[in-house]
Amino acid sequence: MKPLSAPFKFTAAAAALVIAAMLGGCASPLPTAQVTPASIPSASHALIDQNDQIFVKVVPIKGLIMLPADLQRLEQVVKTTIDDKRRLNGPGANAEAYDIEVTITRYDKGSSVRRAVAAALGQMRIEAHVVARTSLFEQTVNEFNTAKTSDGSSTDGAVDNIADIEPAFAAGLAAGLTGQ
Repeated sequence: MKPLSAPFKFTAAAAALVIAAMLGGCASPLPTAQVTPASIPSASHALIDQNDQIFVKVVPIKGLIMLPADLQRLEQVVKTTIDDKRRLNGPGANAEAYDIEVTITRYDKGSSVRRAVAAALGQMRIEAHVVARTSLFEQTVNEFNTAKTSDGSSTDGAVDNIADIEPAFAAGLAAGLTGQ
């Protein structure tokens, strides 16, 4: 049997490194949502609670193009998540109504093909500016930015899509409004 040539050894080693990197990336969990609040709920900010009503509106920032189906799905996920989290607070002293405007500032679906090659190449990202106002007086009671990023590095990274990270995005957003 002939010994392997130097170029073949280098190519085999490079291929092994690429495969190891891909498998290592595929085994890592999806990152958690990171809320970067401009103001976090506190005594001076309203915490949305069990007996409050919420009206959620998700809109893209001017110039950002989103499919109507994506907007509707995201709005429903956000509303449902806030509803679930606000119930954990119990009833407050007064029932309030809040208009919650979620302005999507970045909505990047990434590329499943690129994620299949290397996780970081097909990164998905949602960023938003959130404003909560009292419905009656339109007084701003809370305002912050939130973001969720995923490189799609799960065991089936090639099939992950933006809808898979929307619940974690919504959970981070709801935490900023409810403290939960």
